[in-house]
Order: sequence, then C-alpha cells, then structure tokens
Amino acid sequence: AQFPAPMLYEPVKPVARGRKRARRGMVPWRALVQPVMILVLVVIFALFLVAGLSGMTRTLIKADKFPAGVAFGLRTPATNRSDEAWVAGHRAATGALTLTMLVSGAGGLAVFLTSLFSPAGVSSSQTWIAAGISTLATAVMIGIAFLIANSAASKTA
Repeated sequence: AQFPAPMLYEPVKPVARGRKRARRGMVPWRALVQPVMILVLVVIFALFLVAGLSGMTRTLIKADKFPAGVAFGLRTPATNRSDEAWVAGHRAATGALTLTMLVSGAGGLAVFLTSLFSPAGVSSSQTWIAAGISTLATAVMIGIAFLIANSAASKTA
C-alpha cells in the first residue's frame, strides 16, 4: 500500500463567489526555513572568514612577512604606489585590523548563538538583528582600516 506524500499545509478549498477566494501559489512557511537557514550559514561563514583574514593579515604585518602584491590586503591608490607605502599603510592599520577581527568574530558568534538558542530558530528576529548589526559593524571597521591605511600610505614619499 502506498501512502500519499505528506503535505506541509492543508490545501485551501475554494469558496463560493461572494466570499473570500483561496489564494493560489501560496508558499507555506515551513518551506522557507531551509533557504533562511542557508542564508544564515552564509552570513556566519562570511563573518568568520573576515575575522580570519583580518587576524592573519595583522599577524603577518607584525611579523614583517606581508609583502606588497599578495592576493589580499588593504588596496588603495596610496598603498599601491610603492612597497614602502604598502608596508606603512598596513602597519598603521594593524589596530583597526585587530578590532575588525574581534568585531567580526564576535558578530559571527552572536549570529550563531541566536540562531541556535532562539525559540524560533533561524527565522527569529533576534538572529536577523544580530546578523545585520554584525555585518554593518564589520563593514564599518573594514572601512576605517582602509582609511587609516590610505592616510598613512599617502604620507610616505
């Protein structure tokens, strides 16, 4: 005996013309949970990736092993002018890179914990508020690091 496929919601029966009609093409809320979960995981991954790259960049700069022309870094017109400008700009931005690493890592952890412990799960407003604030704070910190690096690099001859 074959069982019918389980339905995520009860189908709406059409009613007579004088009353409210059934909406066609309605998406059940449970069908949205998987894409929302994937989006939250992408946000968490991106925040931890930015934290890792900021920390690695900061560590390489402090060890004097961050040459110009690597695949990542704070690329501005002033830092790309010369090797001395590249090094000077990145050395000046180590404090901002440290704060970027901390803000992004804490933001990724906050999004993860709110999605894990919230009663509504990943679709809760707490998760989205944490994701929005964390992403915005990380973008601001990256912008500050770029401004500091550009300013310091433009002062080198």
